[in-house]
Amino acid sequence: MLAQVGASGVLARFERSGDAVSAATRTPLAELQRRGPARTLFLRAARTLTTAGTREIGDLVGVTHVAVVAVQPALDDDVRRVARVLGDPRFPPLDDGLLRWRLG
Repeated sequence: MLAQVGASGVLARFERSGDAVSAATRTPLAELQRRGPARTLFLRAARTLTTAGTREIGDLVGVTHVAVVAVQPALDDDVRRVARVLGDPRFPPLDDGLLRWRLG
């Protein structure tokens, strides 16, 4: 697949696809566990940009491999955006932890 190479020039690890979806959509990582557009984009991006199996992808966000298979891989504009963000340290995932725990 042409899309398997991210910004870093290496094959994307599917776990990093979640980080990239979080960064590109400004969605907290925990939201990838919930049904919605961010999780659907993660599933599509992971299927398109990685060689991970459907069970591995599903386990990461708490869905069955059948749910992963239902989302077709596609190199659309959203997945291209994820591919550009993937591996770029300027775009960290959005963590949903409390900010006060990170300060000083």
